[in-house]
Amino acid sequence: MRDLEADKAICDNATRGPWDAMKPIIGRRAWCVVEQKEQGDGYHNLVCRRANTKNSEADWNNIKFIAAAREGWPHAIERAIKAEAENARLRKVAEAARVYLYSAKTASIILGLRARLSAALADLDKEIGI
Repeated sequence: MRDLEADKAICDNATRGPWDAMKPIIGRRAWCVVEQKEQGDGYHNLVCRRANTKNSEADWNNIKFIAAAREGWPHAIERAIKAEAENARLRKVAEAARVYLYSAKTASIILGLRARLSAALADLDKEIGI
């Protein structure tokens, strides 16, 4: 399992984004990823490059992936961290519901609630593969 906090730190320590992928200038064999600049001076900060490539479609796809990952990966990591925290909270609620279901012993209202909670928990268990 990956350490999402460590992955996020790697993203945070990289050259700030967003990044662009650039195809080589005619006669050159280097694809590169550059930091987008807000100034209109026409210059970019080189982030990385792949020199002496065959200028293949695979090379271009890899360079585009690297540039897109600068923005997408930190966002995905943040969403995964939040989802894991929400999952932990839902598991605590589900466990509390299970404890309640097996300890409640009164009246038809409790039985109705027990049936609804049991069905909801069964659906949750099926959804997460328990």
